[in-house]
Amino acid sequence: MTMPRSGSAESFLAIAAALACVLVTGILWPVIASRQPMWPLPGIYLIEIPMLALAAASAVLLDSPMGGAIVWIAFGATAAFAGLAALSIGFLYFPEAAALGLAGILVVTKRRLSASFHLALGIAALVGQTGLILALSRLS
Repeated sequence: MTMPRSGSAESFLAIAAALACVLVTGILWPVIASRQPMWPLPGIYLIEIPMLALAAASAVLLDSPMGGAIVWIAFGATAAFAGLAALSIGFLYFPEAAALGLAGILVVTKRRLSASFHLALGIAALVGQTGLILALSRLS
């Protein structure tokens, strides 16, 4: 691991996505909690999504060798959550997913990583998160 690359566009996007996820979740939590129980759902998702965005921001800031993979996985999972959450809480997580996607593109491009591999990671995370959300929602 090398020193953080301050001032890069991918760092800005990843940090913005993480901060927005934490802020949106912080605002949503009390509103949702007043209307329904938070556990297990949606509480798990409202913790998972900011944690993924924070992991992506950390990976980019620390110039992690796995940074591209972490950002694309965070993008896929966040995009899946944003799409399914749009049916209930609205489009609040779409900008965060978009910022993670753009950060992922920049990381892959600047590091000359395999675009197809990282896109496949994002798609796998999207499909996996969608399946998990749908399966868990049937149980609750």
